[in-house]
Amino acid sequence: MDSHEKSLSWLDYAIFTVSVSLSVGTGVYHAIRSRILLRSDGFKTSAKDEYLMGGHTMPTIPVALSLLTTFLSGILMLAVPAEIFQRGTYR
Repeated sequence: MDSHEKSLSWLDYAIFTVSVSLSVGTGVYHAIRSRILLRSDGFKTSAKDEYLMGGHTMPTIPVALSLLTTFLSGILMLAVPAEIFQRGTYR
């Protein structure tokens, strides 16, 4: 019987840490930036409207790409692991 222990390498942990840090850092940056702009009365809209609708200033292409990414990420998170579980990584 083959007894190979599967574990993550240091590179896997580094990539995971960098990707999570970038995501959290982006959120923190924009949260602080919006607080500063709200205090200086830079926004003419409410914070809720800015958060939910992007201040009604989003161009069509980024909105379409965001919707496409949202749709595809759901498919990829459900379908790809199921496919690999059923058929393996190689055909």
